[in-house]
Amino acid sequence: MRITKLDGLRGLFCLMILISHYDNRYLPAYFSESFFYEEAWIYVEFFLVLSGFVIGLNYNEINTIKSFSIYLKKRFARLYPLLFFTVALFFMIDILSNIFFEKYINTPESIPSIMLRTIDSLLFMNSTPLISNSLGMNEPSWSISVEMICYVLFGIITLFCKRRLKIALYIVIIVLAAIFRYYKLNGYFIGYNLMFLRGLISFGLGYILYEVSKWNIVLNKSFEYIVPVLVILPMYLVHNAKGFITEVVILNASFFLTILILLKTDGFLTWLLNTKTLQYLGKLSYSIYLNHLLLLLIISRAAALFFDINEPNIVHIPILVVAGLFIVLFSNYTYKYVEVKAGNQLKKLLLKA
Repeated sequence: MRITKLDGLRGLFCLMILISHYDNRYLPAYFSESFFYEEAWIYVEFFLVLSGFVIGLNYNEINTIKSFSIYLKKRFARLYPLLFFTVALFFMIDILSNIFFEKYINTPESIPSIMLRTIDSLLFMNSTPLISNSLGMNEPSWSISVEMICYVLFGIITLFCKRRLKIALYIVIIVLAAIFRYYKLNGYFIGYNLMFLRGLISFGLGYILYEVSKWNIVLNKSFEYIVPVLVILPMYLVHNAKGFITEVVILNASFFLTILILLKTDGFLTWLLNTKTLQYLGKLSYSIYLNHLLLLLIISRAAALFFDINEPNIVHIPILVVAGLFIVLFSNYTYKYVEVKAGNQLKKLLLKA
């Protein structure tokens, strides 16, 4: 089951993350130092809260080992083809760059190190310190690691726990993960990649949201006008006061309320999010998310060399726009042939097995 307005919002936030990853060395200070640019990373939390809600909505009846197996195979087939494609592409570019274009790389890397980061991503471990402390190959893929970890945990809990115990367990998981996240943000656990904690908090809250969404809550459609404040204000607050309250509490609470309001209203914002453009971006959002970093790195550096602009310059803003359009176009093809076609083939093979 899909809720299209939430897909539209996912597409919009994916674009904002794309913009924030354009190399800030080339952008004017008024742009690169703005909260709009620097704090767009917060929308990964939105994706994770939304994921917890959607998984709860669609897979809350796992009650046998067979249904658990089918659920995991479907989720693996949904994530893995594009993950493998983008990690392999990044791997090839990294290898070629370190061998033939070392002078253009800020921090040259050894082949074993590149291999380790690749394995880290392909095994869904790059949000944990189990293999290495990097974010893996194709850094945004750390959140895909989080997704898979949360999927497995959700399936196990749903298989063995009744509804009330399941809710209680998720509350405990959220609280414990939040405690560790608090200490991590305050300088403890230095040197350990604990990004999965962000996922446990946000995904768990998304499941709680699913349970709350079943309540008979009636909201006037005018509540939708609060949503822009809920999604923009956290960026400003995080930018001006980083810490546990802003980066964990306010952030997740804002996205929880955003999704809840949209689930219970049907106003102008619903209409806007259901427009063809935002629905198209929402459909491509996974591809855009995993494709964008490599393409931005190539395009920004190529533009800097071609125009001989290796310092902040307004010229890079239209280049960013062109890069964004190219990434959307490229993602259209990876969606069709990697996400859908390869994903369906993998799902058939796994379910048949």
